[in-house]
Parts: sequence; C-alpha cells; structure tokens
Amino acid sequence: RLVGALMPGEPEPAQIVLRAGPDGATLVAATASDLRSGDHRIPASEISLLEVARVRVESPIDSAGGPGDYPDPLPPLKAALEIRPHENQAIWVSVRVPEDAAAGDYEGAIRLETRGGATDVPLRVHVFDFTLPRTTRLHGGFGFDTGAMRRYHGLETDAEARAVYDLYLRSFAEHRITPYSFFAFDP
Repeated sequence: RLVGALMPGEPEPAQIVLRAGPDGATLVAATASDLRSGDHRIPASEISLLEVARVRVESPIDSAGGPGDYPDPLPPLKAALEIRPHENQAIWVSVRVPEDAAAGDYEGAIRLETRGGATDVPLRVHVFDFTLPRTTRLHGGFGFDTGAMRRYHGLETDAEARAVYDLYLRSFAEHRITPYSFFAFDP
C-alpha cells in the first residue's frame, strides 16, 4: 500500500519494489487508475510511473563506494521490463495534485502485470486544504554541466543535446529546482 500527503500543486513520490524469484520476472504492464474522493478525482494522467534504472560503476570516486550497479536515472517505465533472478526492481511513482483539487482522502491503485499474473497495489493520497505559492521564495541554485550531460547520454548532435536539456529543464521546473544557468543553448 502506498500512502502520501500532499498539497495542491505539489508532486509526491513513492516507490514500489518488485522482487524476482529464481527464474527472474518480466513486468509486462503497469498502469495507474484515477484517484477518487467522493465526487472528486485526480486523473491517472497526473500519476507518473518511472523505472529506477541502474548505472554500472567500475571505479568509485571515493572510499565510501564500491564497484557495482547503483540506482540513479528515472526513465519512463517501459513494458517488458526484465527483472533478474533474486533481484529487486523499484518503480518510482509520482503523484502531482492539480491546483484545483479538493481537500480529502483519494484512493486508487497501481496495476502491475507480469507473465506470472497481475496485482493491484492500493494507492491513497491525502490532499491538504492549502496550496503552495506559485512563486518560490527560497533562492538557491543547482549546478548542471551540459558537457557531462552529453557524455552521460552519449549525445552527438546539438539537436539531441537540446532535446535532452529541455527534458531536464522541465523536470527541474516541476520540482522547483533552479539551475545556475538555464540558457546553455540560447545565450
């Protein structure tokens, strides 16, 4: 069961962790239902399902880490996600409450289908009766290197880099993150 409390205009993440048996597993579909509270609803389109993907680290950058696979990127969840035998696979669930949502307790589910069957994971969200201001008053900054972005994603052209950069900026805006500079491609 996933439970969260939110304010209108705010995203809230949670995780579902799937564990494969000795033969592994394949997630063939994952879908969210609308969340309902009486006559009110938060549409399923406000719920995103992302894969918690892993990055292979061969040479740790400090003594606190070691070689291995580390969870890091959050790409969109795709069907036919293979889960290796005896391993965990996390799914990042993010609910964004519309600014006009009524306060209350909303309920729905995340349906997970594998080749071995299907299950519904209950999802409950409490929406508070106040909203976050549209303008963030806390000043801060986040360093973001487009050169590192190009290398990490293997981007070869400016068009590819601009498209990926736009995705980063959209994610930053959705999560109220301010990069030091947001005009790398449009000085």
